[in-house]
Amino acid sequence: MRYKKGDLTITVNAIVIIVLALTFLSLGLVFIRQIFQGISDTTLTVQDQIRQQILDDLRRGDKKLSFPADEITVARGGEKIIGIGVKNILDSSSDFKVHIFDNEGVELVSSSQALDNVPVFYWDESAQPLAVNEVGVVGIKVLGPNTFVGSTISKIVISYSDESATDLTYSTKSFFVKVTG
Repeated sequence: MRYKKGDLTITVNAIVIIVLALTFLSLGLVFIRQIFQGISDTTLTVQDQIRQQILDDLRRGDKKLSFPADEITVARGGEKIIGIGVKNILDSSSDFKVHIFDNEGVELVSSSQALDNVPVFYWDESAQPLAVNEVGVVGIKVLGPNTFVGSTISKIVISYSDESATDLTYSTKSFFVKVTG
């Protein structure tokens, strides 16, 4: 009889430990979920603030292009989203397009093809109509390559269409993409 009572005590203790472990696990998961919700809310707020800062920057001056930095750092296999601003300082409304070139001068296209050794860019390639002194913001997603670590140079070119529907260069900016391991 004595051994059976000991076995029952161990079983009750095991059940209590399991219940406590599940309770703490549930509380931990709820806590982590709240942290990630806060982070996503903060990220959206920061993106809105950056967009507003780009718009304010262009409205105050005669700059044609607002680009966030001379170097964009992205992790290998990671991604980074940046915003660029374009202000129409021409005498008439026009359609503006974003073009991105690699370090060899080859124009890139916004595609879903991920490459192992070069950064990949995604952006809206369609023409954006802007009235005189109007500002537009274009988001660009940069994906880091899977196998390359180092720096490469890229160039962004903003073109516009005139009355004869010819694409003309409006503004350019060269920048580095630094891929970290």
